[in-house]
Amino acid sequence: MQLSKTSMESSLIKANTRGSLTLDKDFNVPDLKEDIDKVIVVKGRAMLEECECLVDRVKIKGLAQYRVLYTTPNEERPLCFMEGVLPFMESVHIEGVLPTDHCRLQLEIEDLNISLVNSRKIIVKALVGYTVHVFGEEEVDLATEIENGNGIECLYKKLTYTKRIVDTKDVFRIKEELTLPQAKPNIGELLWYSVNMNSLETKLVEQAVQLNGELGLFVIYKAEEEGLPLQYLTMEIPFAGDVELSGATTDMVAVIASDLSDVEVLIRPDGDGESRGLEVAASIALDLQIYEDEETTLLSDVFAPSVEITQHQVPFDYEMILMKNAAKTRVSERIRLNQNQDKMMQICQVEGSVKIDEEQMTQDGLRVDGVILATILYISSNDRYPISSMEAMVPFSYLVEMQQLKPEDRYEINPQLEQLSAVMLDGDELELKAQVDLNIAAFEKGQVQGMDEIEVNPLPYEKIKVLPAMVGYIVKDGDTLWSIAKRYYTTIDNIRQINKLENDMLTQGQKLLIVKS
Repeated sequence: MQLSKTSMESSLIKANTRGSLTLDKDFNVPDLKEDIDKVIVVKGRAMLEECECLVDRVKIKGLAQYRVLYTTPNEERPLCFMEGVLPFMESVHIEGVLPTDHCRLQLEIEDLNISLVNSRKIIVKALVGYTVHVFGEEEVDLATEIENGNGIECLYKKLTYTKRIVDTKDVFRIKEELTLPQAKPNIGELLWYSVNMNSLETKLVEQAVQLNGELGLFVIYKAEEEGLPLQYLTMEIPFAGDVELSGATTDMVAVIASDLSDVEVLIRPDGDGESRGLEVAASIALDLQIYEDEETTLLSDVFAPSVEITQHQVPFDYEMILMKNAAKTRVSERIRLNQNQDKMMQICQVEGSVKIDEEQMTQDGLRVDGVILATILYISSNDRYPISSMEAMVPFSYLVEMQQLKPEDRYEINPQLEQLSAVMLDGDELELKAQVDLNIAAFEKGQVQGMDEIEVNPLPYEKIKVLPAMVGYIVKDGDTLWSIAKRYYTTIDNIRQINKLENDMLTQGQKLLIVKS
């Protein structure tokens, strides 16, 4: 006889580690840029280039990018911007990590500060936070049935577990050409631009993931015609498309993290050759995890009345997806300017991000506490500095109902900020509104014992000699036909026939006659 086996594969979390890197570097203002008078807005983002598992450590390589909008002493060119990158490399010690493991990394700029050395030199200080998730792959071969196992009683059990089908990264590229509204003058020079992802929806289709969303473009430019004031422009850029994903089907579950990168805005001539066109290029970096429920039947236990069977059982650790929830919460708060800030005349643009500060499991579910970090750019009442900005930090707390979640289970949160807007109430106060999307996937941990080897030997004479030919048995709590038949070296069919049982249900105190096979 021989065991038929099936290969069982799972990917389980081995370690979670958080930390931060402090970066510090001097930058000179490029020769073609104006002197710095006053810094207005600072933007930053962290970009991952490499994440590799080694022995007891994970190697991280990436870039911290910065962009700064500033005023200049030149009245003909009152605004200017500069940008640059701070490369970094870090080796994170994590005991037990192996080169065969898989790592996923989340990066964020926790703090970005730019200070002036002089009008031609700045110091950029960045605090880059990272969260490393290390997954280990497990594969075992477990028995599903016995070939040529005549006379052997077999007990089976069904198992449903979640298997990761796809684990990959991809990029969705966007390139759009826009034309200025008719009322706007031609573009002489781009003084500042900002592109943000206003919304993004993903959906699994056959062999692909479908994307639908919208980018928000904000531009400050100097008009081609002399004597005109600075021009401001806000436009929405809808996008849609597919990213090929071999093996994906509509009934699978997708856990997708996204990040906007490689943004560029260029002036392009329109059909008449005038400087009225803008080319917007951007990339959406996608971290794609696709899961599918796998069903299998395993051989759980075996015995035979006439032989002694020794079986070797091995554990198989797995995960089962509990839920995938797109929880949404709305946030609204009034924000006042500081006393030393110039009064607002008009809001030009608002952009922001979501930061999760704390996650806590409660008896009612998962409580998520965080903040919305927003930057508001506005036209000020100060003629010397016509553009000004303010920072806002709005806290939020939300309870995601997940009563079945246990402390040992795993969950992932991919927060997104949507419908962010700011309404000016007066020169000193505005109202900030936003919707926070908490895309949560939760996985329950489980373990099953499976059989990988058996050994068959003749039944020892000592056991045969002491077995009674017939015995009366009173059913105890927890007894099954299987356990009774195995204990007395008979068969389930034999017990059924002798006791004229119509089904396999037993009740405590029930009397059975057991006859040795």
